[in-house]
Amino acid sequence: MTSHTRRLPVYLVIDCSESMAGPAFAAVQSGIQTLLNELRSDPQVLETVWVSVITFSGRARVVTPLTDLCQFTAPKLVLGSGTSLGVSLDFLEQRMSAEVILQTASKKGDWKPVVFLMTDGDPTDTWFKSADRFLATISGKKANVIAVACGPNVTFSNLRRITPNVVAFKDPASPSFKDFFKWVSQSVQTTSVRVAQGGRDGVELPSLPPSMEMAVEGLQLPSQQGLFLLCRCSGTKSLYVSRFERLSEEVLNELRRRRGVHIPIGKEIFSGTGAHPVADFDWETASGSMNPTVASDSLVAPPPCPYCAAKYWASCGACARICCIAGDGLLQCPWCGVQATYGEVTEAFQVGRSMG
Repeated sequence: MTSHTRRLPVYLVIDCSESMAGPAFAAVQSGIQTLLNELRSDPQVLETVWVSVITFSGRARVVTPLTDLCQFTAPKLVLGSGTSLGVSLDFLEQRMSAEVILQTASKKGDWKPVVFLMTDGDPTDTWFKSADRFLATISGKKANVIAVACGPNVTFSNLRRITPNVVAFKDPASPSFKDFFKWVSQSVQTTSVRVAQGGRDGVELPSLPPSMEMAVEGLQLPSQQGLFLLCRCSGTKSLYVSRFERLSEEVLNELRRRRGVHIPIGKEIFSGTGAHPVADFDWETASGSMNPTVASDSLVAPPPCPYCAAKYWASCGACARICCIAGDGLLQCPWCGVQATYGEVTEAFQVGRSMG
């Protein structure tokens, strides 16, 4: 980089936990390409903008280091286990320290970076100290940070602990990522033009698209509504994520009163809402002894396998992993290869759930 060239670094920090599996994950992948197409149509942006993509699940990693927009290509995103928000903030701070050129008495440094942090769930790590330090030393001071709540299970107060700029989708169950990435493009274009013309070194957010709004208290559902199981198809051995949503107390009371279903008071019940194929997975995030469990009798109406449409699931007695099953009988576990005879059980047992 020559001494007179000033870059506008743009960091996309993307939650790739299991809860992103399904249409949302594919939409984010294609949305990055939409962003690139939009940005490359502006000559001013081509001269100033550099882009980096950082993903996080149980760990954070660089998918694309800070790269000239002309050389940048849309990366392949990979799902992982967990939502380590604190880890991602620490990692982002390290990357900016290594990549962003600071201004000195003898040379002009880069413009203040713009960060778009996307997450669809609550953190699963010890993130408080990292968030507080990030807000005190980075947000608004060393970087302009916009947090994006991508799903119904995000607690806005968590994101405000990182930045005051929090936006959300009006319909969190069906986020319009195409609109979002076009809005990101407009934000970057506006900022790029202003700083190139000698304006203030800050981000100026354009009007939000109709599908989005500034996040305010009271919009989101309570946290930890979702539950996810990492499974394999017993036929194809392909990986998929089964998604369950917590049934509200109102629904449980209705089942007790109207239908006579015996559900103990205080027991959490999760109902299946969908199963999503997974092409690739970051297995390093799924290791360790901290993975939580759930009682099998807390899971009702499991979604069918997306590959073979089998309606049931089984937990392997040898490796404790989960796979689909068509019914009672002999089955070879697609995870470890052990054969066993399976049948319906009446007693509850613990099932390994994903971090989400």
